Amino acid sequence: MKKEFIEVPSTIQSINQRRYNEKSVYGINDANYMVAHNGARCPYYSKWVEILGRCYGESKKYPSYSDCSVCKEWLLF
Repeated sequence: MKKEFIEVPSTIQSINQRRYNEKSVYGINDANYMVAHNGARCPYYSKWVEILGRCYGESKKYPSYSDCSVCKEWLLF
């Protein structure tokens, strides 16, 4: 059963505090809200970026991932 997202005052407040100067990750428009606090990135966000790096990065470090991609649901953090 899929739950519906309901905006509440705290969500509306966080929307007003979004940072729009974040660079996209591998050309994917990801989180347009804060993913770090006091200089420390959210560990889940960091892992998400690493997954995208393996699939879409230019690095030859992971040749076994050369033809991989992520599903549509994983394109947004």
